[in-house]
Amino acid sequence: MGAFVTREPVRVTADDDSGEWIDVKPKLSVGDREKILNRSYQGVGKKQTITVGTATTAIMETGFVGWFLKDDNGDAVPFSKDAIKNLDADYPLVEKAIERIGELNPTLSGEETETPGSEN
Repeated sequence: MGAFVTREPVRVTADDDSGEWIDVKPKLSVGDREKILNRSYQGVGKKQTITVGTATTAIMETGFVGWFLKDDNGDAVPFSKDAIKNLDADYPLVEKAIERIGELNPTLSGEETETPGSEN
């Protein structure tokens, strides 16, 4: 593994026979993480809060790189950043893709980790 993230997408498939899928980045870069965190957190220092809806949108806009998804009429909807904003975050495949991004990027959760040798 090198110092730069790979861009070969990971395909997340629907658990049904719809044929739908979403391609996600396998690893978020430093720049990707900054985009998500800058849009998601408000406040300073330890008094930061996360805006969940904003975080979800930022994760999808940054982590989703392609898809085959259908609308209510069964027609394919082309992938676009604008279309991402119209997704149903509770749609099982969308939830699964967001979860997969989290699995591939465990430090994205924003949990504090202790650095060896650092003072608390």
